[in-house]
Amino acid sequence: MPDPNRLLWDISPPVHPGAPVFPGDTPYQQHWSAEIGPGCPVNVSAITLSPHVGAHADAPLHYDPAGAAIGALDLAPYLGPCRVIHAIGVRPLLRWEHLAHAAQGLPPRVLVRTYERVPVGAWDPQLAAFAPETVERLADAGVRLIGIYTVIIDMAVRP
Repeated sequence: MPDPNRLLWDISPPVHPGAPVFPGDTPYQQHWSAEIGPGCPVNVSAITLSPHVGAHADAPLHYDPAGAAIGALDLAPYLGPCRVIHAIGVRPLLRWEHLAHAAQGLPPRVLVRTYERVPVGAWDPQLAAFAPETVERLADAGVRLIGIYTVIIDMAVRP
């Protein structure tokens, strides 16, 4: 029986036509391949998009040619206690001092909120990323999963 004291909070940004994408990625597109009408009892649509549209987790295959695809990963690391740390407006690098105010007793999952409101209609070139030493400090504190309110996690791939 599910624990009524545990909730799953969906903080995903909406996926829609015009949703921001990494420069060069395939934007979200949807079209109807069938619609309810004479001779058709159902609506059927097709979508095309980069897996980087909206909230996502990068599979090891994204950065390692021999890495696992996302469907092969265990869901356990993604489920459980998480802390959302506010570092609103911090740019371009999230350093440990931006997170230290909330770093006592960190759970295994940490998300960092870098926007007051996530831009859902346009690409923001002034995005934030983790400084490498911040990732190391989080790992040393027992954090196994990190997330951020931007489309990249490190500056090495900044467009």
